[in-house]
Amino acid sequence: MRIRREIILCLGILTTGCLSSSKQNVIQTDLAKVSSDIQSIAKRLNKLEVRSKNIDDDFQRLEKTTSQARADQSVLIEDLKIENKTLQGSLEVLKHELQQAVSDNQKVKEDFDFRITAIEQKISDLGQASKSNQNDKKESPSTQYGHALNTFKSKNYTKAYSMFNTFMNDHPKSTLIPSAQYWAGECLYRQKKYSQAIKTYQEVVDKFPSHEKACAASYKQGLAFKAMKKPDNARLFFSEAIERCKNNNDVKKKAKRQLQKLGSSKK
Repeated sequence: MRIRREIILCLGILTTGCLSSSKQNVIQTDLAKVSSDIQSIAKRLNKLEVRSKNIDDDFQRLEKTTSQARADQSVLIEDLKIENKTLQGSLEVLKHELQQAVSDNQKVKEDFDFRITAIEQKISDLGQASKSNQNDKKESPSTQYGHALNTFKSKNYTKAYSMFNTFMNDHPKSTLIPSAQYWAGECLYRQKKYSQAIKTYQEVVDKFPSHEKACAASYKQGLAFKAMKKPDNARLFFSEAIERCKNNNDVKKKAKRQLQKLGSSKK
């Protein structure tokens, strides 16, 4: 404002015509410069005012945002507290229900065990009664052995094997046991279960070494080892069959032929 008053004063002096023309020119030049400076300063002031206003606006927005965030945070905390209380209540309910379920389950289990025990007892009683009836109606050893042998001849080897074993369990002192043991081995041999057959034949040899089936069992062990591609073991059992089958020329001849075949193939 002071600068503007000076400019007005100078203009008043110029209009009075009291100054010389050269001084007037100098003053006009200075006035022009001062006016330019004033305009420049005014522009800077305007910019500063705009920046100040923008800063003030930004500050107000930031303050408003911060206040809103604080308010939202407070609301969120309260919501979480409420939710936590709700969850704790639900957890207590679930604990109670679980305890009740465990208690009920224990009762059911005890009842179930009681029923199972009762059923098992009934089954046991029925089994004893059935076994008693079966003993009363059990077939004679020769009849039961004959059924098993006929089943073998019909080539139902799996069933025949089971029948021979049943026969041996039912009549452990029967004179037909050596033959039944041998035919059980034959059932396995016909099914190409050579390892099992060899063990079954060996029971005949070990338990009934003087029986005629012991001779045939040794020979069949040799055939089983031969089928398993074990010629050394086969030779051993064919040789044993020859020694064992002194009274069975048919099996002895077969064993000798097998030894000859193994000998020629070895060469």
